[in-house]
Amino acid sequence: MLSSFSEEERWLRIYVLYLDVYFLENVLLNLVLLIFTLILTGRRIRFIRLLSASLIGGMMAILPIILRLRYGIAYILLILLTGLLVVTIASGIRSMSEQWTAMMYFYVMSFVWNRLFTGLERILGTKYTLCAAIVTAIMGTVSGYLYERKQIVKKQTIYDVEVAQQGRKLTLKALLDTGNGLREPISGRPVSIIERDVYDTLCHQTIQERYRVIPYHSIGKEHGILQGTEVDELIIWREDEPYVQKKAVIALYEGKLSGNGSYQMILHTGLL
Repeated sequence: MLSSFSEEERWLRIYVLYLDVYFLENVLLNLVLLIFTLILTGRRIRFIRLLSASLIGGMMAILPIILRLRYGIAYILLILLTGLLVVTIASGIRSMSEQWTAMMYFYVMSFVWNRLFTGLERILGTKYTLCAAIVTAIMGTVSGYLYERKQIVKKQTIYDVEVAQQGRKLTLKALLDTGNGLREPISGRPVSIIERDVYDTLCHQTIQERYRVIPYHSIGKEHGILQGTEVDELIIWREDEPYVQKKAVIALYEGKLSGNGSYQMILHTGLL
């Protein structure tokens, strides 16, 4: 039977077999690198998004082989487009500046992975699984450490925020607090806290259908209740880029959130 195939046909069969392996390797590698990228950018890991991005990354990796692209402008543009596409799908980031930052993390991770893997292969020999496990452990540890450092810095970050309600806008300062774990009990949406007096300057009356009851726990008070409401938009400014959260839930706090008046709102970390 083999004699009935030409040399070209037999070569194509081998080529397709290795293409499948190459695709699978890239999907798995994208999966690992995207997890590290999401950790470093502080984004929530969603399995469906992560898997979709990894599969698309795997398909884009074999595209140059199918199209027989040589190194050049078209190849570089394809690589950049792939990175931007997979990190956007995996993270759900909308801001262009944040998309490019995430893509930079992704490609730095890819470069470090390849360097570490190549170095370990020379030391340990061709033990692919062992090398991959060691590199994953090293990069996972470093990513976790860098993420914790970012969280410490983020904890003390104050942002300019706009609250929009019924065609009116209120501009104020808001602290991003990792200690704020409030969530709306029915939908599970993150809840930010605003001073009642400040909110009243925007809207004197809470709209009945938007009224929310937010349970909370604090030191010295095991069960507490905060009145809350849903606002049209919450716009958080990060490095001159607006991050818009529509139908955001806020809790109304009776009193001052800051002793020195440096902020009038506490943001939930789930909003960024």
